[in-house]
This record gives sequence, structure tokens and C-alpha cells, in this order.
Amino acid sequence: MKKLLAASFIVVLALVLAPVAQADTYYFTISGTDFNANLFLYTNGPPVAGATTVVDVSGNFSVDGNSYSIPEIATEPAGPSASATNPTLSSDGEFLFDNLLYPAATGNGILDWQGILFENAGYELNIFSGASGTGSPGNLYFYFADNGSNHNNNNNIVSGASPASATLILTPEPASLSLLGIGLLALAMIAFRRSSHSRSMGSFSV
Repeated sequence: MKKLLAASFIVVLALVLAPVAQADTYYFTISGTDFNANLFLYTNGPPVAGATTVVDVSGNFSVDGNSYSIPEIATEPAGPSASATNPTLSSDGEFLFDNLLYPAATGNGILDWQGILFENAGYELNIFSGASGTGSPGNLYFYFADNGSNHNNNNNIVSGASPASATLILTPEPASLSLLGIGLLALAMIAFRRSSHSRSMGSFSV
């Protein structure tokens, strides 16, 4: 009975880890003159055609010297067909966005001209880039806009007189989680088979 319970627990744990292994989390950092950020970007799964959708965000950032710290919150939902050329209009009608992230890209190509939009305690922030998309200047800069003093200014995120550099790191590795889930399932199958074998042997004992 104990072996059966242990096997059941392992199966449940593996099933819980399975969706986690399918969704990727990225650590995004950027440092500029008026904007700095250290954010975790949670996506809805591996990239498809080079892009994945950011559904949650957490971390901290500063704008014009004002610092913000946010728990894990949802990004504003983008339309099902949102893209760099087909952005979603925010619920307040003030921002265009698509919440797309391009993990394999380099430089500011990890975002497009529509970018990511989220709101915390009434403060809205849109982070995007000039790399690609309808209306994009096609440059190397990152940009930000908010519903405060930087609204509609399309402020460049610069470091000195040059585009700010950003890093995007996948963490944790989904492959590691997948292997862990497979290993747990294998252990559960072994434990279940041993338990079943023990019961069948016991039924023949005198």
C-alpha cells in the first residue's frame, strides 16, 4: 500500500512539472540613461516561428529615477493573432502591443516595435524596440512609454549616446525540467510494477 501511494505521488508530481517544462522563463536586464530593468518574463511556451508570448512579468525597474518593484503579474492580454504588423490596442486605447519575445534574436531584436505591455497599481509600462514591425524606425534602440510623464514620448533607452545593451537569459532550462519529469514517471512505473508484482505473488502464497 505504501509503495502504491509513493508511486501515485510521483505520478502527480511529474504531471505537475510537465506544463512547467513546456513554458519558458527568461531573465531580461537592460541598463540605460533614464530606464533600467531586471525582469522575469514568463512565456506561454517554446517559440513558434521564432516568437513566444509573454504572459506574466515580475521584477523591478526604474524610470527617471523612480523605482518600481512588481510581483508576478499578468501582461495585458494581446489578441490571438497579435504580431509586429498586427498589434493589439490596449483596453484604455493608449498603447499598441503584441507581447511577443524573440529569444533567438540578438540585440534589440528580442522585442519588436509593439513590445510588451503590463500594468501594476495603475502604472502602465510598454517596453519595445526599433528593430521591426509596422512603423518601426529599423534602428538598434530600445524604447519605453508609460501613462506618466513618458507617455507617447517613445523615449530611447540609451547608455550615454549609444543604444543600451540588454541581456535575455533562459532560466531554468526547460530541458532539465523535462528530464526530471521523465525520470519521475519512470520511477513511478517501476514502483507500481514492483507493487503489482508483490500483490500477485502474495495471492499465490499459502
